[in-house]
Amino acid sequence: MSQRAVRNRISPKAAAAAAANASVIRPSRAIRAFVAAEALAAVGYFGPPPTAAKAACYAVLGAAPVVALVAGVRRYRPAQPLAWHLLAAGQGLFILGDTVNNLDAWVLRGATPSSLVDPLYLAVYPLQAAGLLLLIRSAPGPRAATAPA
Repeated sequence: MSQRAVRNRISPKAAAAAAANASVIRPSRAIRAFVAAEALAAVGYFGPPPTAAKAACYAVLGAAPVVALVAGVRRYRPAQPLAWHLLAAGQGLFILGDTVNNLDAWVLRGATPSSLVDPLYLAVYPLQAAGLLLLIRSAPGPRAATAPA
């Protein structure tokens, strides 16, 4: 009997079963529901011709990374949460711009005024850059790519 089994007072058979199950990753219900919703949205996006339903499916697909980033920050509490929130905000603005474009093109059958969506798209870049910069700055280890001060 292993020392660990003796310390924890479990049988060798139970210890072997626990070790075998430890390597199996079972996604939670929330993750399974998330993946199922994304799969349905993907079918809804790639299946029908351009309609309001297709625009909604695209919005769901685009919002998924935002939801995943925010949920990941809440669950795993990273050292640099602001960086992840900035990345989520950038993705959110990008999908908002795409959704406005899709609704205008597919539902209203018109062209989107660039003055309406361009600020959304342009705001993505500083948010994403700031998030990535914060992540790079918080990474452990040597920084060979940075110049000495």
